[in-house]
Amino acid sequence: MKIKSLGVQINFKDMLGNLFRPFIGYKDIRVVHKEPRRSGDKAMTLCFVEFVDSKCALTALEALQV
Repeated sequence: MKIKSLGVQINFKDMLGNLFRPFIGYKDIRVVHKEPRRSGDKAMTLCFVEFVDSKCALTALEALQV
């Protein structure tokens, strides 16, 4: 599951871990900060949430209505 366009003022891993940890099959979260490629572009923060399988990820996705 990929979550994009998050603000940069919070501790992503802790906050999102608290959000996804209760779901069955949750494994890990990886946060990636991407710098702008061109002038005028914005920096971006991506978050990848790993589950044991796609069924567990879909359950979390549907429950959170992301």
